[in-house]
Amino acid sequence: MKKPDNKQNTSSRRKNSRIRVLRSEKPGTQKASESSSARTTKRRVHTTPNAPTGRRKTTTQKSSSKRGGHNKTYNKKGSHSKSSRGNKQQKAPKKQATSTHIPDPKEGVLRVIPLGGVEEIGKNMTAIEYGNDIIIVDAGFQFSEDDTPGIDFIIPNTTYLEERKDKIRALFITHGHYDHIGAIPYLMDKIGNPPIYSREFGALIIQKRQVEFPHAPELNMNVVRGDET
Repeated sequence: MKKPDNKQNTSSRRKNSRIRVLRSEKPGTQKASESSSARTTKRRVHTTPNAPTGRRKTTTQKSSSKRGGHNKTYNKKGSHSKSSRGNKQQKAPKKQATSTHIPDPKEGVLRVIPLGGVEEIGKNMTAIEYGNDIIIVDAGFQFSEDDTPGIDFIIPNTTYLEERKDKIRALFITHGHYDHIGAIPYLMDKIGNPPIYSREFGALIIQKRQVEFPHAPELNMNVVRGDET
């Protein structure tokens, strides 16, 4: 009797085992499993520089399948923060402007306050305060210039007088040019409509112009002749 060939038996066994393995593995299963696992574990890695030290901080961001969804950002410690698209940064509240309190002049002190007309042409107005009394000299406006387009004229800032209108005794007019009388229709109501003292020519111009402002209060005009004592 012939002895069985061991080499042929082992080779045939190997071929049969390979055939069985190939039959057990279905085509496309490995790719499908790899793609499904990649979808669930897909992450993006971002490196952001740290400004003070120049080091880089690594964070992983998990992408969402739906549009407009929230993105969760994970840091090294494992905590996460939600961020949605289109969120605007909150602006800090604006600081309100505060007015500076100006104390009353001391006893025996004469305070002169130029409200306009100093080192400029137009807007002539000066307040003179002594004790509990204030008198005003002129109330004009300034015509528009090249650096103020779209503005007809500029009037003085009378906030100081508006806060102390009970102290104002009179408005004195030096002459009838508009840079000395032009702001009267706009300011008299704000400062308490004090009596006005002017020469005859200036008084006529003021009264004639006041007709153009029917909503303004009636002026208490006093003409100075020159012989008053």
